[in-house]
Amino acid sequence: MPPSSAKAWAELRAAGSQALQHGSIRQAEACMQLDLQIARRLQARHPDYLVYSFDSLSGLEAIQGHSRQALLYARQELAAARLLPAARYWKAQETAAESLAREEEIVGDYRRAAQYFGLAQTYMTAAMRDAAQDGPDKLHTAAELTGSIAGFLLDIGDKAAAEKLMLAAVRLYVRLKTLDAQQHIHFDSFGAAGSLEQLGLFELQNSQLPRAGIALKAALGLARQAIPPSDPALAGFLNGLAQYDLNRRHYVQAETLIRQAMRIHLAAFGPNYVLVSVDRFRLGSAAELSGDMPGADRQYRLGLGLLTRKLRHDLAYMNEREQLRFLPQVGGAFQLYYSFAARYHAGPVPGEAYNLVLWQKGMVLNSVEGLRQRLFAHRDRQSRRLWQQLVAAHAQLSRLELQPGADTARQRQLRSLRTEAHALNARLLSRSRRYRHARRRRLATWLQVRAALRPREAAVELIRFPQTHKLRLRRSSNIRNWLYAALVITPHSPSPRWVDLGPVAGLDQAAARQFDRWRGAANAPAPAGGLGLYNVLWKPLVPALGRARSVFFSPTGLLDELPLGAIPAPGGGLLLERYRLHIVTSTRVLVGRRRSARPRNPHPRAVLVGAPRFLLAANAWRLAVAGLRRPALVPAASPRPVQLAMSFSPQQVSELRSSAVANCAPPPPRGGLTCPLPGTRAEVTRLGRLLRRAGWRVQLYRGADALEESVKLARHPYLLHLATHGFFFRHTGRMQRVLEGYEPLVAPSSPSAPLNPMLLSGLLFAGVDRLRQGRSPLPGLDDGILTAQEAAGLDLQDTRLVTLSACETGLGRISRESGEGIFGLARGFEEAGAHAVLVSMWPVPDRWTRDLMLAFYRNWLLRHDSLSEALRRAQLRLRRQVMRRHHGHDRPRDWAAWVLISQ
Repeated sequence: MPPSSAKAWAELRAAGSQALQHGSIRQAEACMQLDLQIARRLQARHPDYLVYSFDSLSGLEAIQGHSRQALLYARQELAAARLLPAARYWKAQETAAESLAREEEIVGDYRRAAQYFGLAQTYMTAAMRDAAQDGPDKLHTAAELTGSIAGFLLDIGDKAAAEKLMLAAVRLYVRLKTLDAQQHIHFDSFGAAGSLEQLGLFELQNSQLPRAGIALKAALGLARQAIPPSDPALAGFLNGLAQYDLNRRHYVQAETLIRQAMRIHLAAFGPNYVLVSVDRFRLGSAAELSGDMPGADRQYRLGLGLLTRKLRHDLAYMNEREQLRFLPQVGGAFQLYYSFAARYHAGPVPGEAYNLVLWQKGMVLNSVEGLRQRLFAHRDRQSRRLWQQLVAAHAQLSRLELQPGADTARQRQLRSLRTEAHALNARLLSRSRRYRHARRRRLATWLQVRAALRPREAAVELIRFPQTHKLRLRRSSNIRNWLYAALVITPHSPSPRWVDLGPVAGLDQAAARQFDRWRGAANAPAPAGGLGLYNVLWKPLVPALGRARSVFFSPTGLLDELPLGAIPAPGGGLLLERYRLHIVTSTRVLVGRRRSARPRNPHPRAVLVGAPRFLLAANAWRLAVAGLRRPALVPAASPRPVQLAMSFSPQQVSELRSSAVANCAPPPPRGGLTCPLPGTRAEVTRLGRLLRRAGWRVQLYRGADALEESVKLARHPYLLHLATHGFFFRHTGRMQRVLEGYEPLVAPSSPSAPLNPMLLSGLLFAGVDRLRQGRSPLPGLDDGILTAQEAAGLDLQDTRLVTLSACETGLGRISRESGEGIFGLARGFEEAGAHAVLVSMWPVPDRWTRDLMLAFYRNWLLRHDSLSEALRRAQLRLRRQVMRRHHGHDRPRDWAAWVLISQ
């Protein structure tokens, strides 16, 4: 047992710091852990020791790239600091708040980082105000904090404020240097070096090379005076000066500095350290700028290999929210390689780029699905209970988020529920570690995709990236500098074909105009010749596709929301007529695909929910829920020919509105707010009849039984069909995009609207008028609104198809940098395990929806077409009907809204 004295604590703290400076991570960690033990024993006499011990451990984890553990230590640090008297322990409190702010910034939670930086500034301001004069200790702390806040402001894009604070930090250090000469105090050369480096890099971004050179050279000189040559911190100053040399085109000098930095990282942390991968990227940039493209490719691939291994390990221990915040911080590495591939697509480069896309696209979605599969596959009862508790917490969060108002009690309850959900997530992730062997699946490669392709098939991966030579680990460059490209594979491709598609702004604008025309927007301009989107998106792909007629297409960005088959092609046709288009989240779905998607069970199960009774009395609601506990399956009928001429009428509904119901036909019942859907009763009834004749088992819920609970109690049916109202919150009816920042399609419709994108879209079920009337939900019952977040908690493992027969169920918030597609209803059902989701992109008239649905299910159930082929045939048939009705004029608004998203 180590001695419990202040002297022992100080000696261990110094030993840990010295070990870290000399690159001995294990020794430093051992010293810091003993240091923490002593601090716990001395807490009564020296309560601030605990804060500084946690601070050391948090910093150690951070430099190793263990952001989650660093964040946990930083939170413990601040919790300990808040128990201290402010007047005496101001420095410990400021240190703790600043440490937590830095860690939150690293994981991408800028809102919390700003809060903690503000708290640190509050502590510092109070200390400065209470002092009779500015002592050196307070000046030093103020300089450090000012520099940290300046760096944070630079990361979030506030360059003007960041520059002011950088200069203020430098002035504080100059003042300290003056005091050093007058009073012989200790001058912090390392802190001054950090501020100068920050200022130099800022000047470099603004193309002020002479100023940047002066600041960066001075920073490296001060750092070499303050720390030994083996200190990992010195590598950062070397890389800063290397960046300056790259900008001056002094590539040999830059490479020398980068290799010095990498040697320090290798000696301190070993070859698998995350900053070693960053050093590799920097060496790749230097080689590329000097014209050594094969050398650049070698360094980039080494860096990507290190980063991939680390991410595969780290992401498995993060929940979805943490992963989505973390990925943009490292996404710059992927974007850098795509940008390199755009300039040099020779040799193995396109293949490596394709492999990277296969891993990056939908990375978080696959991670969430993988966690569920591990927990459910191993029949771990405790894990299932935890999962059910997490689903219940998300349901409560959805209910509270959608309620208006911002009263204190509601906000307190929201914070409590978020804390509970976070804790449940942590426990689930912890339990999933015992199933690590199930997670270590080999990454898919382009060769496997090529092997899975059949004759006259092709796979297309669309990517989006900034045109840059620089590794950006924080914020991406301006969207105006971004490009689209496609990687195309056919069965005989010796390598993926790289196809440049031009600037993001141009393709997105063409896509937005075409989308507005399809929806029937009155002010949507017609493209010249009618082929605007075809010319910028598909025409460049034609040579690479060759003779392929079946295309597996994985879109990204704004194209995630387009029915690509409706794009007009030369000669008056459509892509839908020339190609069999399969929209997939990633072409890795081809690896190991089965020959047939027909159900193995001769009597598969379907759950159909439609025609909800939106105004539902409390007693009727309770009775309906009680009846759900004994769901009766309608027995399957003997297979026999189906009357193809029969008609059923799915009701395609309009966007949910908070008030107006004047256009309802029929109007809501007295006291009700939501328009009834009589057509959906015929839809689900006749669909059920069709399925039973095909030998299916059917669970049918209508009227008072069409509850949110009915959907949540559905356990992995082969088919889930939901016919009801949908809602989607956004500012306007037109597809808009702020190209400067690539803003998401949707945004909260009011200041009180939810910020979680998975709460911006959902479906309405029986009894929802109670909530819309401002009344509280009934105790123990749902509220009648199934949000996308709640849909993610359903049990849809092995569900082949989910059909969302409601308006605009395919829209949502587009992820900006993570490559995760659209955050909306489709994603929610995909996370729940559904293999394919049929969604709509705009409202469609009832008559045409009825005909399309009938044709689609007929093709799937009777012709045994694949889902995508069944939809394609149905849309072509409906298009001919529409054109006959409108005297030869095509109206895509009536038939093209439906998109099948397949995993």
